[in-house]
Amino acid sequence: MNANLRAGVQGAIVECYQDNNYEVEFSNSDGETLALCTLSARQFVVVWSAKTKTWLTISERVAAILNNLDNHR
Repeated sequence: MNANLRAGVQGAIVECYQDNNYEVEFSNSDGETLALCTLSARQFVVVWSAKTKTWLTISERVAAILNNLDNHR
């Protein structure tokens, strides 16, 4: 992953692949792309649902993180 990115930075999913990987674009406040990365679903947590146009609750985010931790055991 790009060295300019840190944990917690938000990106946008721009492509969904069949192998449970996603192309995620990270950009700055001017809209300039900082990085374009292919990530597995285990490497990020969704915080916004475009389908419902709502933020996921903290409990939903924590549940996703815990689920990812369980999958690594």
